[in-house]
Amino acid sequence: MNIKLFLPYYNPDFNEFDVSSDPYISNEDYFRHMQEEINKNGQMVSDYLNYGKQGDTYYVSDDFGNSETKSAKLNFSFCEGSLLNQNGQEESVDSFIDNYVKKNVCLYILKLDFDTMTEEFEEDIREWETEHNKITSRKDKTDEWKDENDPKITLRISFFNKANEEKCAQLQNCRLLEKCEYNIYIIAVEKIVLTEGII
Repeated sequence: MNIKLFLPYYNPDFNEFDVSSDPYISNEDYFRHMQEEINKNGQMVSDYLNYGKQGDTYYVSDDFGNSETKSAKLNFSFCEGSLLNQNGQEESVDSFIDNYVKKNVCLYILKLDFDTMTEEFEEDIREWETEHNKITSRKDKTDEWKDENDPKITLRISFFNKANEEKCAQLQNCRLLEKCEYNIYIIAVEKIVLTEGII
């Protein structure tokens, strides 16, 4: 199944604060204004992603909300790719919907197209991979601890159904199981949720 994947990030608009009243504003004041903007709104992505602590790691929540202010300030990184089943065959829309209805925990293979990947998406995927490797390489921890603390993210996807209509879904609490090649990941998806849109 061909999919588009989305992850949120905050892109501050430094034109939002007004420094025009003082044409001689100092560099220090200008950067202070920038820092205030980041402090005021930079927490938004963290709130959306809900990088809350779960043991010694962070996870991403599915609670995105619909605030116009948040939507206006929140951007999405992007990548195209393919969703394959655990046998390495292309996942069908019927099978995907069946997993949604049955609320199955699913094993999927993600094949990402790096030619379509935005820089922010690549950074987030690399960070997820790095944090996963830190947890799973701990020699002083049990497998149970590693499973509990392995970082989870919620991937937002869009795909076309059999009627050729674009639909959206969340792959909630995805765990990275293995990186097979530079662009191929095996993931476990706790839950599939169909949504009206990416947010």
